[in-house]
Amino acid sequence: MTDGGGYRACVWFDTDITILESLANVDDHAQAINELGDIAGWGQTEAYLHPLLWSDGAMYELPALGGIVAYARDINDSGLIVGESEYEPDNRWVHATLWENMQAIDLGTFEDYGVSTALGINNRGQIVGYSWKESIHHNHAFLWQDGVMTDLGAFGWPYDESAAKDINDAGDIVGQADDTGGHGHAVLWQDGQIRDIHRPGYGDASGALAINNVGQIVGWVGYTVFSSSGAIWDAQHGLRDLNDLVPPFNGWIVETARDINDAGQIAAAGPIKGTGRLNDHAMLLSPVYPTIDLSEAQPGVAGQSNTITAANLAPSTKVYFTWGTKGGGTIIPGCNIQTNALQIDNPKVAGTAVADANGDAVLQGNVPGSVSGKWLLFQAVVPGECAISNLVVQNFE
Repeated sequence: MTDGGGYRACVWFDTDITILESLANVDDHAQAINELGDIAGWGQTEAYLHPLLWSDGAMYELPALGGIVAYARDINDSGLIVGESEYEPDNRWVHATLWENMQAIDLGTFEDYGVSTALGINNRGQIVGYSWKESIHHNHAFLWQDGVMTDLGAFGWPYDESAAKDINDAGDIVGQADDTGGHGHAVLWQDGQIRDIHRPGYGDASGALAINNVGQIVGWVGYTVFSSSGAIWDAQHGLRDLNDLVPPFNGWIVETARDINDAGQIAAAGPIKGTGRLNDHAMLLSPVYPTIDLSEAQPGVAGQSNTITAANLAPSTKVYFTWGTKGGGTIIPGCNIQTNALQIDNPKVAGTAVADANGDAVLQGNVPGSVSGKWLLFQAVVPGECAISNLVVQNFE
């Protein structure tokens, strides 16, 4: 955030953050990034918002259709950018816009009236968003391809509203549509059909914001987007609250999940617990792949000797037993975060052991009496193999 209260666009790579060039040092937002590292977003001058492209270390201002104000929302691997733009001077109504070779192309609306917005584009050049339909006085989601805008429909009256937010390379589309009670629900359009993927018991409302090429969908669940929890959906598990999947005692609230890549890594946002929901921080949620079986400490009593066992190891493998009091994420030295990471914040090494002929490594040691009644987190790791165990969460007597 700038001294004047605005934001600066930035990009993270591994654990490094780079502040991007600013349009006018007022307010800048990086909205999307492609596989080449090209970034689309927008910046603000004193009076107007302008679409921006950051590429190869330089910033480029994109033209509007005919007015001044415009936003860039998404970019594909070919460098095609989509968003919305004022389509004539002194008219704040906007049309869905495609930028190709630095030129703005008007994608139009359903009925040559009202406004439209493009929110997602895939690597086949298919574009999704929403457009006003004057005939029914509602917005409907659209798919634009080969010069044709197709209405994706909604659930129908009395709350006939929908919006498409993202599309993957298979043409699967996600977004939001109102149910018969007027609550916005996360939806999936697939093979020409709309599917409600909201889950009862997760509040009245939900929204799907992104889908990857594996078919995983992320967004939010709750009563409104302002009192929400980040969510993930897949065909096997349905819709789940991400706060139930991250390590416990982590000190954060995952409020919304905004994007997901094909490795399953999720760009999310949320506040530190107790600081209020308007104090969001960016966060990265990465899947982990345990291959080591870690037991609870036995007998699980503080003030005496306990034994913990890591199994499913190759004989003679040296394993490190780590512990901590807070869940989180720690990069394993020498390992890419997409390969694996520890699920403990600031872990400490309790000791090491070597696996026997049966593939079991056993660590024995005294647990201080001061941890009686407290929760501890344990995880085993073989750094040279980037291998981890399941996370053990244990309360000591």
